[in-house]
Parts: sequence; C-alpha cells; structure tokens
Amino acid sequence: MSPLCFLTGPSCDASNSKLESQLRNNAQEALRAIGSNRTLKASYERAKQGQHVFNKGLLKFHCSVLEDLLEDVGGYHEQLKNLVQDLMIPLNQSVNDSISTMVANFGSVCVCVCVCVAELDIFVCYIVFGVFYLCRSDKDEFYVDFNACVFGEYVRQLRMKLVAYLKADTSPNEKDRYGIQKTRRRINSIAREMVDHVVYLDPMARDHWLNQNKNQNKRKEAEAVYDLVKRALKEMFQNILQAFQKVSDKIRVFRMRNNWSWKRLDK
Repeated sequence: MSPLCFLTGPSCDASNSKLESQLRNNAQEALRAIGSNRTLKASYERAKQGQHVFNKGLLKFHCSVLEDLLEDVGGYHEQLKNLVQDLMIPLNQSVNDSISTMVANFGSVCVCVCVCVAELDIFVCYIVFGVFYLCRSDKDEFYVDFNACVFGEYVRQLRMKLVAYLKADTSPNEKDRYGIQKTRRRINSIAREMVDHVVYLDPMARDHWLNQNKNQNKRKEAEAVYDLVKRALKEMFQNILQAFQKVSDKIRVFRMRNNWSWKRLDK
C-alpha cells in the first residue's frame, strides 16, 4: 500500500483522546456527586436510528415510579391506568416531541490527504474544487457515550427514593413516616445534581446535533429548541415531588380504606 498522510490524522486522534478523557472525568464527577460507587462504562456503539440528544427514558420516568410504587403497596392492576392520568408532568407535547426527535446522526468524516492509497476498500475518493479528498467510512467517526451509564444510575437512585418517599407519605400508619424528611432531602439532592451535571443528555450527541446546522438561522432555531427543552427538564426535576402530589393524595385514600375500588365501601 502506498504511504498515506492524513493532514489531521495524529492531531484528530489526540483530540479524540482528550475529549474522551474529559467526558470520562465529567461522568465520574457526576457519579461521585450522588455518592455512587458504580463502575463507569463507556459505549462506542451507535444506534442505527442515531443518538438521542436527550435521553428518551425521561418520557417514561414518572410512570416507572408509579408502577414500582403500586407494585409495592398494591393497586397496580386496579388503578394504574387511572392514576397515570393524575401525574402532573410539566412537559408539554412540544417538549416531548423534541426529546423524541432530537437525534444526532454520526456520519462519515472527510479529511484531506496528501497521497492517494492503492487500496480504497474503506474509503471513498472525490474531488472538490480541485482538491483530492478521502472520506472515511462511518465506522471511523469518533463517538463515545458515558451518559447511558450515568443517567441509568441517577434514575435508579431517584426512582428508588421517590418510591420510598411516596410509600411512607401515603401510609395509613404514622410510624411509616419516620425518616420521610430525610428521604425528601435525598430526592431533592439527587434531582439538583442531575440538573447541575446535565445528566439527562448526551453531550456528544448535543454538540453534533447543534453543529450539523451550518445555516446561521437554522442554528439559532436549533439552539432555541435545545434551550427550551433543557429549561423544561430543569423545572421538572427541581419540582419532581409536585408531579406526584395528586396521585399521592388518591393513593393515601385507597390505602386508608384498604380498598382499591372507587366504589364506596358501604354500598
């Protein structure tokens, strides 16, 4: 094979390594912020449909808390569908749609070369304005994800504490409420760290999604959508307990009556 000289090859590798190290450090810092000893894992695989900027698990989080709670205290089969409607999730349909559709597609990386190679099995040659280029295949574009690991740990801890809090808050036994304020403070602490460390998004997917809009006006539109979703999620986590207030009030009544039917017991 003829010698190949990528003008940006070595510097790109160094840049990718530096970026991965920075992302790893940020992820580890986020885990330490909630006292987690979970082993941080990196993923280099890309989904065929692209990488979501905001984790899609956000859309099902409240329902997953309610499901776990009802599995624990009862009423899962009787009231799950009814109580889901009482969740006060502060995300409008526009924000939900944006979370579902903001996807970064990591395509091929094009780099200028000095010398053409004889074997082009993983390259595509083309000429633009008299300059010879080689386009690397999709597999060569750098991508690493630590967010799935960190987000998963935050969600696990937050859901566990929310279920414990709501179970105690809705209990007809006053003794079950012992320590409930400590649990509440822990919930607020996890939610605060989730916002501070922006755990609910993939930073590489975000940057790629924003940078794919070369047109200045489209870039501004993309940034506006991103900021809107980010603000909505910040508000959601800062007021996470309020989303379950109405549900909690109803579950408390069911548990006090020891009956998960809407019908009056004396009828």
